[in-house]
Amino acid sequence: MTDDVNSSERLSPLQQRLGHRRVVWVVLALAFVLSVPSLGVGLLGDDLPQAEFLSAQREGASTQPWWDMFVLVSGPQAHNEALRTLGQLPWWTAPDLRVAFFRPLTVVTHLLDHLCWPRAPWLMHLHSVAWYLAACALVWVVARRLSSNATAAGVASLAYAAAFGHHVPVAWLAHRNGLVSAVFSLLTILAHDRWRRDQDKRAGWLAPVALVAALLAGEAGVVTLTFVTAYALVLDPGSRQSRALSLIPSVAVVIAWRAAYDLLGYGAVDSGAYLDPVGDPAAFLAELPPRYLALSAFSVSPPVIHQIPVLLWWLVTLVLLGLLAVFVARVNRPCARFGVLAAGLGCIPLTASLPFERLLILTSFGVALAWGELIDAWLLGRSTKWLARAGAVLVVAVHLVASPLAFFVRSLDFRALHEVEDTFQKKAWPGTPEMEGKTVVVVHTFHYLGVEYLLRSLRADGRPAPAELWVLHAGSEPPDIERLDDHTLELRAGQGWPAGPVTAFWRDPGLAPFVVGDHISTRCFDAEIMEVDAGKATRVRFHFEEPLDSPSRAWIQWHSGLHRKVNPGIW
Repeated sequence: MTDDVNSSERLSPLQQRLGHRRVVWVVLALAFVLSVPSLGVGLLGDDLPQAEFLSAQREGASTQPWWDMFVLVSGPQAHNEALRTLGQLPWWTAPDLRVAFFRPLTVVTHLLDHLCWPRAPWLMHLHSVAWYLAACALVWVVARRLSSNATAAGVASLAYAAAFGHHVPVAWLAHRNGLVSAVFSLLTILAHDRWRRDQDKRAGWLAPVALVAALLAGEAGVVTLTFVTAYALVLDPGSRQSRALSLIPSVAVVIAWRAAYDLLGYGAVDSGAYLDPVGDPAAFLAELPPRYLALSAFSVSPPVIHQIPVLLWWLVTLVLLGLLAVFVARVNRPCARFGVLAAGLGCIPLTASLPFERLLILTSFGVALAWGELIDAWLLGRSTKWLARAGAVLVVAVHLVASPLAFFVRSLDFRALHEVEDTFQKKAWPGTPEMEGKTVVVVHTFHYLGVEYLLRSLRADGRPAPAELWVLHAGSEPPDIERLDDHTLELRAGQGWPAGPVTAFWRDPGLAPFVVGDHISTRCFDAEIMEVDAGKATRVRFHFEEPLDSPSRAWIQWHSGLHRKVNPGIW
């Protein structure tokens, strides 16, 4: 691609503006405006235990090394059982569960926050926004080198900055690792291109170093290898042998990283949310098709918001997938083929996690490159058929109009979307003075993650809080409840335990199945598994040491769209 707008005398004013170097400032301004609402989000969800971890590190009160902030469940069995007994893990947690991530480079950024501005969450969020701006700037630089012309590069950069799925890693501090990893991944791609295209030997050394940094920021850094592979297959100007040899440094880095990762004891075991493609390839392959389908759909789809009917969302998504496939097959734009191939390959390792849009922070760069080429060829070009132009208009409407609007609105509402107070009947809210010091038992909840962090959230805000909070069942369908005696409840759940992908984080019924007769003891109750189906407990008997009617206990149940306080006598 030329250094600036190609053959500007033949381009429309719009093409010239989109291809001008100054468009990078438009890209950064767009990214910043979309991100500004996140400055007021504060701490929520996973941010709370991470803040406790970092505070303990700052005060020298932690027994864990500073780089273990992303060790969510460390194991071994005795440790998990102790945490389960105390209620710090749900009662259905697998005994050998381990979900431990090694992200020391990202942890350093959080340590900086808690050393410099520990009581200013808005500055922590501004720090995350800075990483997003860095990623957007690098996208523009790399797109200028890879795209067929400057106009396509400008459009691709705008599409990346406006991508709806980026709002989570920008607005949620606990997901900053995706931004940090993406920045170093983009540096890797840039350096690799300079090495191969410009014969810059220093860039050849920089690329694997940047890849190491991407992997130390987050496991998603492994997706960088798919971009390097796609580059060798589509864009690399060298011979076949030279292109194959160019992959050796990146492959060696990933192999060495994975070996060290395993040696240090990191990874996932017995979790239904996170799978280990190396440690348990069978489980990974079993979940790969549905997760890959979801990630592929999210890669091109309209924003995932409840205002869009599901059927319409899928219809538009399938049309966009079809447009992309036709464009790549029929139009000679190598950058589009590179972007689609890199994104398609990149979604494979991402299926090791539950499929969420936030995972696509790097693969969305590949898709943005393809959108830039499509819009340039089919909409801004002068000799395009009306059907192709209509398809390009749809892409613009979804990814350059609807997506940034939804990004901004969702960022404005981000904290409200994760608050659970509105889901509680007023007298059932655990943050009332009447609940302070009590043991709250949530018999059934639809919103497990919100309830799980409720105690931490109340205490962090300095509000009244119960002494303990326990959840018996979580899922979209309520269990049948039977009171056997003054100390015992029996729950029957068609969905079982765990009831869905979220609660399966703590136990994969295929890897760690329940068995009839299993006993789980906590300091609030003992749970006995009475019936099992496909590894899931479907009937569980809960025996409480204190009477169910004890005034020291409050009972809450999700019913008719709210968490409501209930009298155990109704069972």
